Amino acid sequence: MEVAEFKQIYDNQPHLREVIDIAARMEGTVRNAGTHAAGVVISDQPIEDYLPLHRPTSNSEETPIKSVTQFEMGILDSLGMLKVDFLGLITLTVMARACDHIFKRHGIKFDLNNIPIDDPKSFELMGAGQTAGVFQVEGGGMTRWLVQMKPKNLDNIIAMVALYRPGPMAFIPDYISRMHGESEVEYRHPAMEPIFKDTFGIPVYQEQLMRAAVELAGYTPSESDELRKAISKKKKEDIDKHRAKFVKGAVEKGMDQSIADAIYMDWEEFARYGFNKSHAADYGVIAVQTAYLKAHYPAEYMAALMSASAGQTEKVALYVADARAMGVPVLAPDINASMWDFAIEDVEDTANNKKVPSVRFGLGAIKNVSENAVEIIVEARNEGKFIDLNDFSRRVDLRAVGKRSLECLIKVGALDQFGNRASMLGSLDRIVAISSNHFRAADAGQMSLFGTTTGIIEEITLPEVKDVEKRDMLNWERELIGLYISDHPLNEFQTQLAHIVSYFSGQLSEASHEEKSAWRGLSASCARTPPKPASPWASSPSKTFKATSNSCSSPRPGKNSARPSPSGRSSSSKARSIKATRPQKFWWMWSAPRSI
Repeated sequence: MEVAEFKQIYDNQPHLREVIDIAARMEGTVRNAGTHAAGVVISDQPIEDYLPLHRPTSNSEETPIKSVTQFEMGILDSLGMLKVDFLGLITLTVMARACDHIFKRHGIKFDLNNIPIDDPKSFELMGAGQTAGVFQVEGGGMTRWLVQMKPKNLDNIIAMVALYRPGPMAFIPDYISRMHGESEVEYRHPAMEPIFKDTFGIPVYQEQLMRAAVELAGYTPSESDELRKAISKKKKEDIDKHRAKFVKGAVEKGMDQSIADAIYMDWEEFARYGFNKSHAADYGVIAVQTAYLKAHYPAEYMAALMSASAGQTEKVALYVADARAMGVPVLAPDINASMWDFAIEDVEDTANNKKVPSVRFGLGAIKNVSENAVEIIVEARNEGKFIDLNDFSRRVDLRAVGKRSLECLIKVGALDQFGNRASMLGSLDRIVAISSNHFRAADAGQMSLFGTTTGIIEEITLPEVKDVEKRDMLNWERELIGLYISDHPLNEFQTQLAHIVSYFSGQLSEASHEEKSAWRGLSASCARTPPKPASPWASSPSKTFKATSNSCSSPRPGKNSARPSPSGRSSSSKARSIKATRPQKFWWMWSAPRSI
């Protein structure tokens, strides 16, 4: 035992020694059976001829996996079994849906094999930071690097996919500066230039190491793969064996031993971050293809993207804001137009006398609205649009739709054409009851005077009441669909904002470090965190028209703690920028709540 204090306890306290001895015997024991998320073992004979199997019991009804091996993947490799990881990507579903939209609207048939990967507009879009929804590159950190990089081709994107990870991320600034000719590209030996030229002298891919071993030290392809495994798995015995082999081979081919030693030392460091280029290339191709679809068919792509994210309100809100920023209108949910998924409609642009492709909000993205309810509504609507609330309640069985779903549809404005939200919500029970009576009578076969089966004819008359306050209406929308769809709480301040704020959301990155700024926004949420007992502070993300910024506040003089604005409240703030943080944050000097 290396720790003296631990050894003393073990030697002098018998009851603890017993516990430690039991724990030592348990170490390495299998605690439970786990299943790889995507690993599949393939064999030429029945699998039970080669491996012991285990039948999963938990959630077995909900999964197609009916048996798993009792051996873990390392043992499978040593036995020579073929293990393949089949990874599913929601992005492929998004692309397929977008391609379906494009074919229906434009007659152009795209698939994974013919979406261009060399179109300049795709790289311009990524270089401009318009990466929301673009595979692998939509995060804030990656976006900032792409804006600096201004990628020109697929190779640049593949390199970024490989480099944007904890280890190699430190090389991104060098890659970008060398790419733009701002710093010199250096090689330890001239023979390395053809191998590392595409990555400007920076070792990025495991395949580069393998090729270098072949060309610099005479390795065979299979030996170079053994070298890759030795270095990537950090097996000291194998690393030392290959060091001797590489240096010997390189010297025999005319290289100075000191240079060969230095190259191999570089490769040992490379083991911490080396990436499989074939993997990065696959992801890079999909990234460029999604950028192409977004750049050339924004309405079709964003509709597909929103549909795939329908259950994630924050993502939907992000993509709606991004679509609008690109000039693609997003239309509110409408009982006479919306489907379960987001759909595309052409709306009239009277100012320019043309039709503009727009995205119609999908009913499936509204919280508490079930797919069954939407199916019932759409099926009835296939016979014609609903004329009014009476027509709607007689054609749609609201017993099956459910009161909760109907309430949420009203709250987000999907039934606004039938009356104001306050009157419909106040009459909700009566609306459902009248629909129920009608369908119950129809089910019982009640006949009309003309001999047809009908229901009870009851008229819905909405009371004339004042509609709900604008703030309540907008809060319902944000609660149920994740964003303000009919209006924005800050719209009434647009004129004043132009004279008050220092930067709008798209310009926040221009604020210099420690610069004092003023802005107005909505507090999305708030939290009070004391980093030091004597200096409690509060943090709050603030939402503006298109973006969210993070800010922190410290106590005002004479106060014991900071108070962030309550969620959903408008506030005016003065702050100073903290440029060093990623994403950029602002430290409040003061914040004054404002009612909307």
